[in-house]
Amino acid sequence: MKASLGLLLAAVALVATTGCGSASSSVASGCPSGPNCDPAPSGPIPGATVLPLVTLHAVAGHVSEAMPLDTPAQVDAFAQQFPGALVQKRVRGALRAALAAAGPHVMGAVVASGCDVPPGVVVTADGHGGVSIVPREVPSPLPECLVPVTTVALVSLPSG
Repeated sequence: MKASLGLLLAAVALVATTGCGSASSSVASGCPSGPNCDPAPSGPIPGATVLPLVTLHAVAGHVSEAMPLDTPAQVDAFAQQFPGALVQKRVRGALRAALAAAGPHVMGAVVASGCDVPPGVVVTADGHGGVSIVPREVPSPLPECLVPVTTVALVSLPSG
């Protein structure tokens, strides 16, 4: 009993000392917590448009955080995470089509890598000025697969 109480107190102390904020936030918050601070809003982003998901077979993708894809350099950096020139060409083509159809501000993320393609994604503001793109749950996941599928989500965001 004393050992589990000690572990609980240690966990609470650890959480309390980590403070506020997020090391994974893509935009640093210039406002610490306090009565005169108005943090960035969190929750669904009005006007965000999820573009058709891009599925890539057997490319060994890894789930990533959302990143801006507004410039050719950003698109190249995003595509270079995938092995092979053909896969990178396909990703760049999907991104170019998204940029042409979606408007000026597009974000992208690898949202899943495994046997299943998620039925969609949820786009939210993370409360620190960043964007989170999270896959929706697969209703009936496959127990195994022959070839893993990497799913890339592209999102058009409203200006501002």
